[in-house]
Amino acid sequence: NIQQDLTKLQPIIEFPDVTPNLNGAPNSRSAAVVGADEPVLYNLPINYASSSASPGIEVTVALDQAVLDKYNEVQGDDLTMLPAQYYSIPSFKVTIPAGQRTASIPINFLNTTDEALLTSHYALAFRITDASGKIISGNYGTTVALFAIKNIYDGVYDFKGNIQRNSATGPDPALSGQISFETAELLTSTRYSVWFDQQLWATGAGVAGIGTPTVDGIKFTIDPATNKITVSCPANATSRNIAGYDSRFDPATRTIYAAFQWGNAPATRVAIDTLVYKGPTE
Repeated sequence: NIQQDLTKLQPIIEFPDVTPNLNGAPNSRSAAVVGADEPVLYNLPINYASSSASPGIEVTVALDQAVLDKYNEVQGDDLTMLPAQYYSIPSFKVTIPAGQRTASIPINFLNTTDEALLTSHYALAFRITDASGKIISGNYGTTVALFAIKNIYDGVYDFKGNIQRNSATGPDPALSGQISFETAELLTSTRYSVWFDQQLWATGAGVAGIGTPTVDGIKFTIDPATNKITVSCPANATSRNIAGYDSRFDPATRTIYAAFQWGNAPATRVAIDTLVYKGPTE
């Protein structure tokens, strides 16, 4: 049984992508950032793949439209390069220091509060062009950074609450009641609003009649001055806040408190939800 001597393998320079595409398209990675008034730093990593650490080498990358064209062709997508006014790259060269295995190309995303970016379909596509004589990976020598802007409310949340499905004979006992131990996503719509990905019945089943998430479903709009929430639903004009309940965002705990209803009496539906931030969306 012959074992390979890993110490004799040649070092390879690569983008350590977290989303390898196995269909022939260039690999990709998320470049989603939270919009801010100041530049937002994103680090594009470069990896020295070897059984030993780097002796100290300089790596050069370049933006490459052909990489993005190939990605779009194979993936059936229509991404375009991020316009130049929305980013700056101080240097396309980086040194992987001696004794280390990784370094990063810093990218400063600019003007990220521009509302036009929230519905954008942009990316930055890169190719490693020089690695100081080391081998550039054939599979991981290119990458497509998928650009997206999120607002500060965007995320995955622990979801609990109470819901009632009313009728002329009273609440529906099968669908009404407590909602516990569920998970929900809030997805960026505008700088100060998010789509609620799924209102649930007490059974855990999804509620119908309130649109499609991210298209015309339930939306929470947060007043940045007061943190008060207004609930709306483009697909259902009867959706509204419950009067007397303090629907709000608590920035200290990143918690959403929202009470809303839709439908007309006696067939109203009433939801009182609490969503506690647990992490970012993908």
